This record gives sequence, C-alpha cells and structure tokens, in this order.
Amino acid sequence: MRKKEIRIHFLEKRKAISPAKHTQWSQQIAASVLEGLMSDQKWIHVFLPMASKAEVATQELMASLWRAGKKVVVPKVQPKVQLSHHLWTPTTPTVINQWGIAEPVGDKTISAEQLDVVLVPLLAIDQDGQRVGYGKGFYDRFLASCRPDIVRMGIGFFPPIAAIADIQRTDIPLDSYTTQEKTYFFKTR
Repeated sequence: MRKKEIRIHFLEKRKAISPAKHTQWSQQIAASVLEGLMSDQKWIHVFLPMASKAEVATQELMASLWRAGKKVVVPKVQPKVQLSHHLWTPTTPTVINQWGIAEPVGDKTISAEQLDVVLVPLLAIDQDGQRVGYGKGFYDRFLASCRPDIVRMGIGFFPPIAAIADIQRTDIPLDSYTTQEKTYFFKTR
C-alpha cells in the first residue's frame, strides 16, 4: 500500500476503537515502554497526542516517567515544519496549537543532543521500521538532527504491515515499535 491509502485506512481504524479499549491499550503501551527503558535513558521525548486523531494517549506514560525519575521532553511546532523540544513537568503551562495539541509555554528548551529516546507518533509502521505519519515530515527532520545512537521508538495500536510502497530517502526508520500486545524490533542501523 501507498502512504496516502495507509493514512486513510489506519486513521479510520484507530477512530473505531472504543474509548474503553483506547484507554486500556494506551495504559498497556505505557507500561511496556516504561519496562523497556534502561536506567541510563534519562531524557525521553514524548509526543503530546491529538485526541481528534485517536493517537495513543501519552499522559499516563509521562506520569510514570516522572515517577521513575526521567526527564520528559515534548515537541512544539515551529515555522518551516520544524520542532523545538521543551522540558515538560506536571506544572508546565500550556496553550493549544492549531492542530488541537497542547504545547508548553516558556523557555525550557532542550537540545536534541540531550535526548536518549524519542517516542514517535505514527499511523502505521512496516516490518522494516518505516513509518507513516501525517505527511508533513516533522519527525523525519527532527530524527535527522538527533545524535546517531538515539533510540527511535514508535507506539501504536496495530501490528506492522508488510511494506510501505512509497518510502522516500528522507524517511527515517524506527528501531522499535510497541503496541498493547508486543514490542517489535527492527534492524535499522
């Protein structure tokens, strides 16, 4: 399948998940992610979900990371399809952006070089770790700016598909992908 078809199919599939299952699965994913982190992975980049697109709810994961002594960093959309990265605490003030996503207000900017793990939003992923997002390239640009040893992890509700037909040279594959049932590992480097 091509990315456009995949986006339509998986967005519909995700929106069809009942609220109870969505909550339960998001909690199971959070527990698996936390369990899989190493003690030296302190700086964790977590996306803030778009509820309108039924993305994995990451709020409980962030709370678990704080309790585990991890530093949570979240993205903020910048001009020219770029992301900046900001320390996120339980008291961080927020504003809602044009996509309905909460973003931090303030200057606690964190360099991509500080990050140990990046949790990447996606609609689907294939068996090679290539992902389909929303098509703007925010995360591919961001991942290209990270240090080479950063852990690139996707989270979502559905198992990997066989292949994405229209991968671009600028698409950056992920190292792993966690669902409510299983964590998949990819040989990407």
